[in-house]
Amino acid sequence: MLVVSERAEEELTKVMDSDQAKDKYLILYFMGAGCSGPALGITLNDNTDGLEKLECNGISAYIDPKLNEYLKGIGDIKVDYIDQPDNSGYTIKVGEGNCGDCKCS
Repeated sequence: MLVVSERAEEELTKVMDSDQAKDKYLILYFMGAGCSGPALGITLNDNTDGLEKLECNGISAYIDPKLNEYLKGIGDIKVDYIDQPDNSGYTIKVGEGNCGDCKCS
């Protein structure tokens, strides 16, 4: 299931209404995995062949169905937008996103 925060919804709507996104779709993709679970990225693309559509609050995103099936066992895909003076952008977490006691660097 896709969960999009109110702030992310505002920002994604701006992007999707822009010329940059004309005839394109939001695609969620696998970037890798670490001790805190799978890492997902988000991009714009004009091809959704073979992808599964997810929706939340009027926002549609596409994901590989096999990846989506795998992620369902972990938890919701949560998209947020962080707006800080020195760092702004989207965050995408799956499940709790809690690293626990691991020693990743």
